[in-house]
Amino acid sequence: MIIELSCVGWEWGVGTYSYYKLTAENAMFAPSEKEQEVRVIHLSHQHDARYIEAQLGIERRNKLTQVRTLLQNASALLEEATRLLEQTTDINSPNATVEVFNSDEIIPIDQ
Repeated sequence: MIIELSCVGWEWGVGTYSYYKLTAENAMFAPSEKEQEVRVIHLSHQHDARYIEAQLGIERRNKLTQVRTLLQNASALLEEATRLLEQTTDINSPNATVEVFNSDEIIPIDQ
């Protein structure tokens, strides 16, 4: 399971006991007592299977979000590189050459 972006995990304590729940904007969780999906599920304690699955789902979601961001950034950089190459008038010449740089010598644009 991958937890949706709209879901939030909650933890709060009463005395020495901690409570955990997962909430969503829309009913989407399998119920434990009702017949229809619910917006909130209680996750019992940290060693409970539902709590562990929720934590793993949140971690999966966060990793996928990071990957999506990296891919969007890479795509934008590739588009920028393509535009830069297209602006070079000699690039389409039959005599054009490509010079390979050591990546350590390339200075990032945003510095």
